Amino acid sequence: MLPLPQFSYEAPRSLQEAVALLSVPGAMVLAGGTDLLPSIKHRLFQPSVLVSLKHIPELQQITPLPGGGLSIGAGVSLRCVARAVQSSWPGLKDACESIATPTLQNTGTLGGNVMLDTRCLYYNQPEGWRTALGFCLKREGTVCHVAPKGKGCYAAHSADTVPHLWLMDAQVELLSPQGTRQLRIQDL
Repeated sequence: MLPLPQFSYEAPRSLQEAVALLSVPGAMVLAGGTDLLPSIKHRLFQPSVLVSLKHIPELQQITPLPGGGLSIGAGVSLRCVARAVQSSWPGLKDACESIATPTLQNTGTLGGNVMLDTRCLYYNQPEGWRTALGFCLKREGTVCHVAPKGKGCYAAHSADTVPHLWLMDAQVELLSPQGTRQLRIQDL
């Protein structure tokens, strides 16, 4: 079993508090953690602070919008999203249900899935394994082991909800110390 490295854990209760905590160098957002925590164990990321979104009410809600749309908080589990959209957007329901297992769907969040890091057999391994291989282009190395003669990184993006959200012309709302902005999923 791989241990987690040392970091601080913060559980803000408001968006403003979360934004302030995320301005700390090395801070990372923790939504469901189903992909992030194994990556931290493998030392792909070494955050100074993990900022949990779990206790921020606005990020745990699904709210109807005028015109028939929905506002889905980044912290809403994939299972809850699937239930909420089962009759109105069956494609998004199917995308949520295609991810991993029911246990991970109950823990994983829509925000985490949208912001999922790319995955690769050579990259998503423990540090010792990556060291023995000589690292990869995505991090610490100079070659993509998937396509050694290629000129780029060939890691795969496996955020199953994103293609459907793209087709629905979904938008994300981003919050930073500079303010709030809306961005189409296509532009994210």
